[in-house]
Amino acid sequence: MEAFPGQQHYLKSVPIALTVVATVLVIARTVTVWRHRGWLGMEEAMVVCSNITLVIFCVILNETARYGFGLHTKDIPSHGGQVHVALEYYYLSQIAYKTNITFNKLAFLLLYLRVFSIPSFRKICQVTLLVIGLASTAFIIATVFQCTPIRKAWHKTDPKVHGHCVNNTWFRWTWASYNLFTDVWVFLLPIPVISKLQMSLSKKLGLIILFTLGLFVCLTTGIRMKALVQSTHATDVPWDSCPTNLWSFIETAVGLICACLISLRKAVAICFPRLLSTKDSKSGKYVYDYSGSRRVPGTGSQKLSEYGLDNLDSSRNENGKVLGQSITTVGLGKGGGTLRRTESEDYILQGIQGITVQRDVSIKSEEAAGEEGKSSTNSAKNQHS
Repeated sequence: MEAFPGQQHYLKSVPIALTVVATVLVIARTVTVWRHRGWLGMEEAMVVCSNITLVIFCVILNETARYGFGLHTKDIPSHGGQVHVALEYYYLSQIAYKTNITFNKLAFLLLYLRVFSIPSFRKICQVTLLVIGLASTAFIIATVFQCTPIRKAWHKTDPKVHGHCVNNTWFRWTWASYNLFTDVWVFLLPIPVISKLQMSLSKKLGLIILFTLGLFVCLTTGIRMKALVQSTHATDVPWDSCPTNLWSFIETAVGLICACLISLRKAVAICFPRLLSTKDSKSGKYVYDYSGSRRVPGTGSQKLSEYGLDNLDSSRNENGKVLGQSITTVGLGKGGGTLRRTESEDYILQGIQGITVQRDVSIKSEEAAGEEGKSSTNSAKNQHS
């Protein structure tokens, strides 16, 4: 993608718009998870850190454009900008970009660890988490110290500042290749597990689509790599590198948005009700739990309702009296296995054979509920006396 006139305006407006959208979704995700689960996990911490970094990234790009980034170097002074200040903000934007991308990947992997309970899959996630954490940290440190002294990074053409820098072309293409490979790996990781679930094809496809929304990030990464060709051979950095900087932000924002949409299944289901319905009407099998109850933190075998994927509470009248209760019996694998009764609780994705859920529902009239409440009160009084 080549540079174009007026690109500095897009370097201001696009980041602001995407930051607003991403921030709204992060707030919605956080509130949804808190309401359904009662506590926030490490994946929510990564999402919040990513959002904070995105806001900082947005501010940096706006300052970059304000000082002339996106213009030809020779035109920057006439527009009231400063070349070296613009390049300094450009240097900071590279650090913010890599940090933001890292938080996004970690958020997805931590979500997988929270939801999936298959030991082999969890080990793969843990190893991937470690590799990405270490490798991304190494890339961020290398970006910070890409030049010696550091200020040489925005004074590369200034003969008064002595020093040296790493090979920019080699370094940036190494990062781009690593970034694309890890994106594809992370976003395709849960598909083999989901494909083994016992449910209708349409529901299975809906769940796969939900967990692979992050593949949109790969699309933006590819577009960014196309813009990178011109940036790595730039002779006029403020002009030639502007499209790459813009697509770097789009990539990070899309990644954060996709991370939030997984936890906002209800809103997505309004647009795609057939694909994202959780109940298989033919078999009566459920993919995940529908309880709104809370429980203490744990790893694996978590209820997807805790992420706002669905929520059905016990029926109550206007006075808060329970009129109905849903009891679920869960069986794993073929042959029945050992069933255990829980209050609307299931253990998802455990084993290849899937989950069979039997739901017993009891309903009481308001009068019966009232009589039961009075009986309990009288019994308590008798015991007290």
